Amino acid sequence: MITTEELVARIALLAVDGVGPIRCKRLLSVFGDAQTILRTPYAELRQVEDIGEQTALAIVGAHTQLAEAEKIVAKAEAAGFAVWTFEHPDYPAVLSEIPDSPIVLYANGALKPDWGKSIAIVGSRLATEYGKKVAYQLANDLSANGWTVVSGLAIGVDGAVHKGALAGMVGSTVAVLGCGLDVVYPPQHRELMAEIETHGLILSEYPPGIQPDARFFPQRNRIISGLTLGTVVVEAREKSGALLTADSALDQNRDLYAVPGMLTSPLSRGPHRLIQKGAKLVTCADDIIAEYHGKFSKREIAAQTATIAPEALPIMEVLQKSPLSADQLADQTGMAIGQLLAHLTDMQLKGLIITVGSEFHWNGGKL
Repeated sequence: MITTEELVARIALLAVDGVGPIRCKRLLSVFGDAQTILRTPYAELRQVEDIGEQTALAIVGAHTQLAEAEKIVAKAEAAGFAVWTFEHPDYPAVLSEIPDSPIVLYANGALKPDWGKSIAIVGSRLATEYGKKVAYQLANDLSANGWTVVSGLAIGVDGAVHKGALAGMVGSTVAVLGCGLDVVYPPQHRELMAEIETHGLILSEYPPGIQPDARFFPQRNRIISGLTLGTVVVEAREKSGALLTADSALDQNRDLYAVPGMLTSPLSRGPHRLIQKGAKLVTCADDIIAEYHGKFSKREIAAQTATIAPEALPIMEVLQKSPLSADQLADQTGMAIGQLLAHLTDMQLKGLIITVGSEFHWNGGKL
């Protein structure tokens, strides 16, 4: 946990034009805390990678934002909103893994989600009845199986997703906003938003009082995908916000799924294009749940492989193609049997491979 003074300083720093999450993290890594950054002379700020003249000048003057930042913290506290930074125990660990994860995250709701079983479902605001029905059913079935379902509270697919997840009630739903938590957007989702506040969780990186803006929604999308193991796209035109979320999922090494639709519908073009590019075709919640039964998600595989010795990577490459015995692995990798068995033991302990009879099987998906 950080002090209130440091939280105020971080909010003031984020208000500086040109300082987003990545630059803020870079500054924090150099100077240690935001309070120090706001006291740092211009010349020292200019020594930091990617901090140009205008940004450095703006940071020097950022102390003028402290009073407004104090008001933001007070407003959040008065409204009962939680304010999370990386140090807060409730900040989602899965979200902290992405390079541009929010420096400050505002939260409202009773839910403590199971981020280890979380899926995003997104799609068109102009969804057909088919799209809304599919989104509702997927979310309902996932929630009934204990999954946390994440979306963006927009009309169309997003609204159907939240309603379906709330009806499932074993898991629940998380809505990520492109405005402050005290702003109801879209207005027609006032009751739905209140229900999520009671039974789920609402998140935003924007302070209370901030109104929705077209610029905010692409930024919001990275949080939706970043909170989850994978993203499902239900109905989307070829150029849409849902596909931006899909792009974020791929950039973040998350899994990607798409629901097929009618060939004659423009809203099917986005999901169909994703399927052509390798997204997993989904027809029901079981298609998603089965992907994680005894397997790792892409992000988990990436995290595990980072701990494996580079010399063991050839073992992974061949086992991802087909199961093999130790002798076959030795032949294909050229490793001495003693070295090979040591690596296999390490990979078994990490859960990356399992044995079936005399063969070793890869226990995750393709990287």
